[in-house]
Amino acid sequence: MRILQNWCNKLYASVLWNGLLGNIFPILCGVRQGGVLSPLLFSVYVDDLRLSGYGAYVGNLFVGTIFYADDICLMSGSCFGLQKLLDICSGYGLKWDILFNPTKSHLFTIGGSNPSASLHLRGKHLNWSSKVKYLGIYLLAVRIELKAAKQKYYACFNNIRSVVRQQVNEIMLLKLVKSYCLPSLQYGCEIWPR
Repeated sequence: MRILQNWCNKLYASVLWNGLLGNIFPILCGVRQGGVLSPLLFSVYVDDLRLSGYGAYVGNLFVGTIFYADDICLMSGSCFGLQKLLDICSGYGLKWDILFNPTKSHLFTIGGSNPSASLHLRGKHLNWSSKVKYLGIYLLAVRIELKAAKQKYYACFNNIRSVVRQQVNEIMLLKLVKSYCLPSLQYGCEIWPR
């Protein structure tokens, strides 16, 4: 437990701007960006949201919230239930000092047209969308769009090719592609269709 406390409590940062490094200051809240434990720690921090009782069935599994790092997906079988989840987020945010951003929040319907219901987060109206970006890929009402993920992969691959040109053998090129390009393609692959 001490290791975890030291890991979280002894975090400092500084700002680099126009080649000048600012003063060092302590980070007093949040989890480390990109830290291996950060998604797990955040999930533990917001676990009460999972236990709200509102949600939807995905097959035989009852799901209300899906967490990955600081991305939260609220799921409900009705607009009433979804508004309840949004209200729980607002209250939870006030209690635990978490800011859920309405401008980064989207409403989305799977398998049908968007309803005319007006839903709110922290008193701000949320817009219904025809597609939503989650874990780096776009979810559409009836399918998942992988176009953006493929574009990132090819952009990364072309960057590697332009830098190394003919100076590297095929095995080294494959290792670079595996290390730098594949992660951009595979990010969020757990929700791809089978």
